[in-house]
Parts: sequence; structure tokens; C-alpha cells
Amino acid sequence: MMIERGKTYETLGGLQFDLDRLADDELKFLRHLEMRSELDGMTYGKLMPLVTDWKNPVFRGKTVREISKTAVYKIAEDLGLRAGVRAGQFADPDELNDHDLVDLVKAMKPVGILGHVRKVQMMQKVRAERRRENRDKRRSEKSGSETE
Repeated sequence: MMIERGKTYETLGGLQFDLDRLADDELKFLRHLEMRSELDGMTYGKLMPLVTDWKNPVFRGKTVREISKTAVYKIAEDLGLRAGVRAGQFADPDELNDHDLVDLVKAMKPVGILGHVRKVQMMQKVRAERRRENRDKRRSEKSGSETE
């Protein structure tokens, strides 16, 4: 386990975070994510929704922009990336050659919390469109039965 007081967490991209600076609830949240990713074998796609869930007390009341700048989010996102590397979803940055132009952290950044927000927004649009279609269909069926 890498998440504990008195340690420094280093992301795949080389960012370092002093875990002593985190609040107890933030540290508990990160330990939970670490445990789920390592012991339960969760992949990036299954771990990141836990990070971005609106029920997550660590991020409650904060905007997406505020959340994405926190050390907790950056560490959580890195735990997700590590889970993806273990699952074979992403290349291990240590195995990339100097001539590879792919920086794992930069390549995956848009998929983080903003990607999940966009996914939710898209789902809301699809649901709204379906409701409109169903409403229009009912109206046309209703007006068709009244004219007969």
C-alpha cells in the first residue's frame, strides 16, 4: 500500500504529493480507492466513477474545476491510471521508448472527471430527446384517435 501518513505519493507523471497534508477523510477515500484497485482488480473504467460520483463526500459542494485541481483528485486519477496499466488498458510509461510521443498522463487527462461529466451530459440529452419523441408520439396518437 502506498497511501499512508508520513509518505510522499508520486504519480506516473512524476508529480509528488505529501500525504501528511491531506485531511483524514481524503486519506481514507484514497486508501479505499487503492484497496479497490489493487485487491479487487478494478480497471480504470470501473474505478473512476467512484472518484467522480456525486455522493463522494470528499468532493461534495465543489465545482468540477475545483475538484480537478485538488491533490486528492490527482492522486485518485493516478490510481485509476495505475489500475488501467495493471489491467493492460494503457501502456506502462516505463515501457515507452523515448521516441514514443505518447505521454500517458496527458493522453488520459481528458478522460478523467471532465470525460465523466461529458458522458453524463450526453446521457441527459439522449434521455431528453427520448422523452420528446415519446411525448410527440403520444400527441400524434391522441390527435389521430380524436379525428376518427
